[in-house]
Amino acid sequence: MKKILLLVGFILISSCNSTKRAQRELATGNYIKSINIAVNQLQRNSSNRRGQQQMLILEEAFEKLKSRDKKRVKFLKRENIPSNSVEIHDLLVQLDDVQNKIRPLIPLYNENQSREMKFEFQNLDQKIIDARNEMVDYLYDEANLLLDSGDKFSAREAYKDLIRIEELRPNFRSTREMLNEAKLMGTDFILVTLINKTDFVIPNRVQSMLLDFNTYGLDNEWTAFHTDRQQNLDYDYGIRIQFSDFAFSPDIVREREINLEEEVVDGWEYKRDQRGNILRDSKGNKIKVNTYTTVSGVMLQSLQQKSVGVKAQVVYRDIKSGQNINTFPLVSEFAFENISGVFNGDARVLSDEDKMILDNPPVPFPSNERMLIDAGEEIKTNLKRILVRNPIN
Repeated sequence: MKKILLLVGFILISSCNSTKRAQRELATGNYIKSINIAVNQLQRNSSNRRGQQQMLILEEAFEKLKSRDKKRVKFLKRENIPSNSVEIHDLLVQLDDVQNKIRPLIPLYNENQSREMKFEFQNLDQKIIDARNEMVDYLYDEANLLLDSGDKFSAREAYKDLIRIEELRPNFRSTREMLNEAKLMGTDFILVTLINKTDFVIPNRVQSMLLDFNTYGLDNEWTAFHTDRQQNLDYDYGIRIQFSDFAFSPDIVREREINLEEEVVDGWEYKRDQRGNILRDSKGNKIKVNTYTTVSGVMLQSLQQKSVGVKAQVVYRDIKSGQNINTFPLVSEFAFENISGVFNGDARVLSDEDKMILDNPPVPFPSNERMLIDAGEEIKTNLKRILVRNPIN
């Protein structure tokens, strides 16, 4: 019962808040928001007190929206500027959408004022069609002008115009061919190359990992990364990953002797008082206590170590001008380590960690090629950090 009362209270508070919000949006000229709030409330309940208030708000907001948009459309037409066709179309479509939201609610009768709410709807179909035709013609002409400029940013604006035309008039004239042209013209094509200035051959697996740009999260509508040069493309930028040094350490084995000593439970005995009498607990049971003994042993621990240090530079280059834009150091390190051991003594002295070491045998040292393959993930992570933090365009 308590939960039901809380739910009812929440609904009442929400309804009250929605009325205040609708009134606030109406008072500040945000008629669309005010209408949306009122419509949502009336869809739930139009007969309660809140619904009655929302009817009045909806009626007023709709009339004010029509009046404002009518004046705006009239002004835009009087200006006779081709670009105004976009705003005229959008205003008409917006008003038609609002009418379609209200229509299902009609008729609405206000009990407090003993009258039916007045909503005068307009048939906007032909006006929208005419406005759409004018807008499409304007966008098409504008896209052509933008493409003729040969500028990348203009091509991107043309692409937006053409996308809108395609949504409204699929395959209007040559829009699809123009879309491909705008996409090609507006895209920055970046050629990525890996350059090895060391005496060591970089494994193919590492090269493939570093040059797989689909995994770097650099997705951008207007940027395309290529790792293989395409002859028919005019590249804008280049990214060079230049490796200058692979520093491999020698195979190192470090041994150390560890003396272990520990007190361990060796059994139990009855607890006695100072006179030697066996003590009992509150239930009369004899009290047992653990007995301890000291155990020891010696562990010979072997630590195998090998590392590789990678030094490289990430060079951003403007291919058209032939100039380097920026250079970032790329440094990575990977270490191989294996711990094994042998033991002599009382096994009870061993900890769980000691037992794990004893269960781990010595292993062959990895080759330099294997070390570089294992270092590949860290190299890629550091390279990605550079690319994400420093977009080329």
